[in-house]
Amino acid sequence: MPNKRTKNSALLEHEKNRKELTKQKILVAIETLKNDFAKINISSISKVSGISREALYTYKDLIDSHSTKTAKDLSIKEIEELIKENRRLKKIVADLTS
Repeated sequence: MPNKRTKNSALLEHEKNRKELTKQKILVAIETLKNDFAKINISSISKVSGISREALYTYKDLIDSHSTKTAKDLSIKEIEELIKENRRLKKIVADLTS
Protein backbone atom coordinates (compact mmCIF):
# COMPACT_ATOMS: atom_id res chain seq x y z
CA MET A 1 0.00 0.00 0.00
CA PRO A 2 1.46 3.43 -0.93
CA ASN A 3 2.48 5.86 1.78
CA LYS A 4 -0.33 8.32 2.56
CA ARG A 5 2.17 11.16 2.91
CA THR A 6 3.38 11.01 -0.65
CA LYS A 7 1.52 13.12 -3.16
CA ASN A 8 0.90 11.93 -6.63
CA SER A 9 2.08 14.03 -9.56
CA ALA A 10 -1.41 15.36 -10.34
CA LEU A 11 -1.76 16.83 -6.84
CA LEU A 12 1.71 18.35 -7.01
CA GLU A 13 0.92 19.90 -10.39
CA HIS A 14 -2.39 21.29 -9.08
CA GLU A 15 -0.65 22.82 -6.06
CA LYS A 16 2.00 24.40 -8.27
CA ASN A 17 -0.64 25.85 -10.61
CA ARG A 18 -2.68 27.20 -7.69
CA LYS A 19 0.35 28.96 -6.21
CA GLU A 20 1.27 30.46 -9.58
CA LEU A 21 -2.31 31.68 -10.09
CA THR A 22 -2.23 33.31 -6.65
CA LYS A 23 1.06 35.07 -7.49
CA GLN A 24 -0.43 36.35 -10.74
CA LYS A 25 -3.52 37.67 -8.94
CA ILE A 26 -1.27 39.50 -6.47
CA LEU A 27 0.83 41.07 -9.23
CA VAL A 28 -2.28 42.16 -11.16
CA ALA A 29 -3.72 43.70 -7.99
CA ILE A 30 -0.48 45.59 -7.30
CA GLU A 31 -0.37 46.94 -10.88
CA THR A 32 -4.02 47.98 -10.63
CA LEU A 33 -3.34 49.83 -7.38
CA LYS A 34 -0.25 51.50 -8.86
CA ASN A 35 -2.22 52.64 -11.91
CA ASP A 36 -4.91 54.08 -9.64
CA PHE A 37 -2.24 55.75 -7.44
CA ALA A 38 -3.76 53.92 -4.49
CA LYS A 39 -2.00 52.88 -1.33
CA ILE A 40 -0.40 49.46 -1.67
CA ASN A 41 -0.77 47.36 1.46
CA ILE A 42 -2.06 43.93 2.43
CA SER A 43 -5.64 45.14 2.90
CA SER A 44 -5.87 46.91 -0.45
CA ILE A 45 -4.27 43.99 -2.31
CA SER A 46 -6.71 41.65 -0.57
CA LYS A 47 -9.70 43.71 -1.69
CA VAL A 48 -8.55 43.97 -5.31
CA SER A 49 -7.34 40.39 -5.71
CA GLY A 50 -9.98 38.58 -3.69
CA ILE A 51 -7.26 36.75 -1.74
CA SER A 52 -7.56 36.63 2.04
CA ARG A 53 -5.21 38.81 4.08
CA GLU A 54 -3.96 35.71 5.88
CA ALA A 55 -2.95 34.06 2.61
CA LEU A 56 -1.22 37.22 1.42
CA TYR A 57 1.25 37.10 4.30
CA THR A 58 2.62 33.93 2.69
CA TYR A 59 3.61 36.10 -0.28
CA LYS A 60 4.96 39.06 1.74
CA ASP A 61 8.36 38.96 -0.03
CA LEU A 62 6.67 39.09 -3.43
CA ILE A 63 4.51 42.02 -2.35
CA ASP A 64 7.45 43.92 -0.86
CA SER A 65 9.55 43.45 -3.99
CA HIS A 66 6.82 44.92 -6.23
CA SER A 67 5.65 47.71 -3.97
CA THR A 68 6.93 51.23 -4.41
CA LYS A 69 8.21 53.47 -1.67
CA THR A 70 6.24 56.57 -0.89
CA ALA A 71 7.77 59.81 0.35
CA LYS A 72 6.80 59.03 3.95
CA ASP A 73 8.67 55.68 3.72
CA LEU A 74 11.94 57.42 2.82
CA SER A 75 14.47 58.58 5.35
CA ILE A 76 15.77 62.15 5.42
CA LYS A 77 19.07 60.93 3.97
CA GLU A 78 17.29 59.20 1.06
CA ILE A 79 15.24 62.33 0.35
CA GLU A 80 18.38 64.48 0.37
CA GLU A 81 20.07 62.05 -2.03
CA LEU A 82 17.07 62.23 -4.35
CA ILE A 83 17.15 66.04 -4.27
CA LYS A 84 20.87 66.02 -5.16
CA GLU A 85 20.28 63.54 -7.98
CA ASN A 86 17.41 65.67 -9.28
CA ARG A 87 19.61 68.78 -9.31
CA ARG A 88 22.38 66.88 -11.11
CA LEU A 89 19.97 65.62 -13.77
CA LYS A 90 18.45 69.09 -14.25
CA LYS A 91 21.95 70.49 -14.79
CA ILE A 92 22.67 67.82 -17.41
CA VAL A 93 19.42 68.61 -19.23
CA ALA A 94 20.16 72.35 -19.08
CA ASP A 95 23.66 71.77 -20.50
CA LEU A 96 22.28 69.60 -23.31
CA THR A 97 19.57 72.06 -24.30
CA SER A 98 21.80 75.17 -24.32
